[in-house]
Amino acid sequence: MLRMLNTPADVMEFATPYLRIYFAGTIANLFFNVGSGILRAVGDSKSPLYVLMFCTGLNIALDVLFVAVLGLATAGAAIATILSQACSALLVLILVHRKGDAFHIHLKEIKLHPDLLMHIFRIGLPAGMQSSLFAISNVLIQSSINSFGDVFMSGNAAAGNIEGFVYVIMNAFHQTAVNFIGQNVGAQQ
Repeated sequence: MLRMLNTPADVMEFATPYLRIYFAGTIANLFFNVGSGILRAVGDSKSPLYVLMFCTGLNIALDVLFVAVLGLATAGAAIATILSQACSALLVLILVHRKGDAFHIHLKEIKLHPDLLMHIFRIGLPAGMQSSLFAISNVLIQSSINSFGDVFMSGNAAAGNIEGFVYVIMNAFHQTAVNFIGQNVGAQQ
């Protein structure tokens, strides 16, 4: 994937171990997102925020430990990230479990419900395709920028961080609308 993005060789040696470790931890991110979605759906948007704030602080502390103290470079940053994501997933699942009987997780009772799954796909597939198109366009843009070298990559990364702040604001409105509409659809109103 990094080769397809025209990643310069001097960046490749740091990006490869980071991505290998980071992708190994994506399941924790999935559990955090599902758990925080459940909490927001029942009107608790503060708990996932507090978990995220705590785990962001944990990630920073682990970054300092693994990178500055232990000298693990980008691999240390990736390890710090997946450990903090695993912590956030665990904390959110504990909060979901403690919310009440309706939200307790009973592993023996987890099964697929084909009718509900199809309903989820009808709603989620178009949304997923929309997000994928956005991600694919960003990959194509990043590939073009990478071909100019690491100075341009750094400039694009800085601009991406600024764009991230704008995205967070839009995402807050988006998440609120999703929960509001989801609750009303669930109540058939």
